[in-house]
Amino acid sequence: MGRRQGRKSFGRAAASRDVYEKILIVCEDELTSPQYLNAHIRTLGLPRSIQAKATGDSNPTPDQVVAYALKWLDGEKCRDGFGEHKTTVFCVIDRDEHEKFDSAMAELNGAAKQRNHLNKKVHIRAFPSYPCFEVWYLLHHVKTRKGFNRAGENSPADMVIKDLKKIPVFANYDKGDNKHYEVLVPQQATAMANAVWSKNDAIATGELNSSTEVHELMDYLNNLKATMDAEKKASRRKR
Repeated sequence: MGRRQGRKSFGRAAASRDVYEKILIVCEDELTSPQYLNAHIRTLGLPRSIQAKATGDSNPTPDQVVAYALKWLDGEKCRDGFGEHKTTVFCVIDRDEHEKFDSAMAELNGAAKQRNHLNKKVHIRAFPSYPCFEVWYLLHHVKTRKGFNRAGENSPADMVIKDLKKIPVFANYDKGDNKHYEVLVPQQATAMANAVWSKNDAIATGELNSSTEVHELMDYLNNLKATMDAEKKASRRKR
């Protein structure tokens, strides 16, 4: 069972296309979350400099995700010193039963404090799920704070997927199916509301299983799109 990590709420994005030139979202799983997030990014029409991707490792763990993210960030610094734009790296990771989850979160939060303090053009943050990304999918259909724990050979993440498969549209759930996004889009507002409720309850009770912060990443991307659209509209008015 997860416990609350000491971190401030992400809040609403106040970014624009000019401010955030590069955003990399590093995902723990190879298929589900990068496919879903990239579908959302494409639907919003965000720049190609914003993308979600896996590490390329086989069954990566949270510490490997964090290591990949920080290595990429160092590469960007070496390439152009971050230039005139902010460079942002997000990590989408699962609690599940990962032994190094807490240390990975601590490393990322430490790097965020250090680098954000030294260079305001760098932004780092994790968006964890307890126990896994599929909790976000589940919240599109169910308002729940059910805890998911190991049962025999089934991990906590496996147990989430078992519940997900009880929903008709996911009866044959396959992590590699690239149609998840379009199936879930009609219930996105419901999922956002349920996820906010879930996280607030998790904070109040100190029990994070089950909850997710994926909605805050979605909110960030949605607000970024709104800001970009407002800038384009204002630019047209000036012509």
